[in-house]
Amino acid sequence: MRSDPKPDRAESNAQISGRQLCETLEWDSAFFGRRIGRINRGRLNDTLARDVEAWVQAHRIECVYFLADPFDPPTFVVLNRLGFRLTDTRVTLECRVVRQSVLSNAAPVIREWREHDVPLLRAIAARSHRQSRFYKDGHFSPARCDELYATWIENSCFGYADHVLVAEGDDNLATGYLSLHREPGGRGRIGLLAVDDSRRGLGFGRALVQRAFGWFDDCGITTVKVATQAGNAESMSFYGRCGFQVIDERRWYHWWPGEREGEPE
Repeated sequence: MRSDPKPDRAESNAQISGRQLCETLEWDSAFFGRRIGRINRGRLNDTLARDVEAWVQAHRIECVYFLADPFDPPTFVVLNRLGFRLTDTRVTLECRVVRQSVLSNAAPVIREWREHDVPLLRAIAARSHRQSRFYKDGHFSPARCDELYATWIENSCFGYADHVLVAEGDDNLATGYLSLHREPGGRGRIGLLAVDDSRRGLGFGRALVQRAFGWFDDCGITTVKVATQAGNAESMSFYGRCGFQVIDERRWYHWWPGEREGEPE
């Protein structure tokens, strides 16, 4: 932060606007070893774009995340001019909590996570989320993206999520997981959900969601949302079968300001 008590007015306005408009993502920056920031609006115009550019330069940002409203044409004029690239279309789905009181005897075992599960959960996560924007960006190595999701589920177990459920196979080992979050206003959110490739199609995912509804109901939560990729047909179909309906669609863009058009950094 500048220590001069009387900075140039134009610079001061740009920085004040930039602080409201953008933020540095310290965790992402440390994890990927690149200076990463995020724009905290869904729409941009020329004036806001100038503030973003000034903020990026002042903070030496290497990559900017932007979650765009897909129904604002002026925003996409700005994105094209600056060189933002579409990395993902995020779909948010929502469902009323419906508790299933009786599970079939043949239903998979669903339980709370245990510390000895973590290595298996990390391994499942590292190969289960490869349709995400981080892999599609092209600037982050696949191995680092694998580690991102392995770290994500581990951190979820140790406090990032409010609760983590585990699906258990016949060998009593973890074969899937679901992380749960409480949000204001009587709402809940599913964070990460995955089932090991060898157990897909056997009802583990559906059993995890059903048990999650029971946990949400115990917490007094009446509505649950989840986000996935529009292009992930398997995920979209799965949540539809679980009773979720689409309520929102947004587009993730990434911008690497130091990159010349046609010349990767």
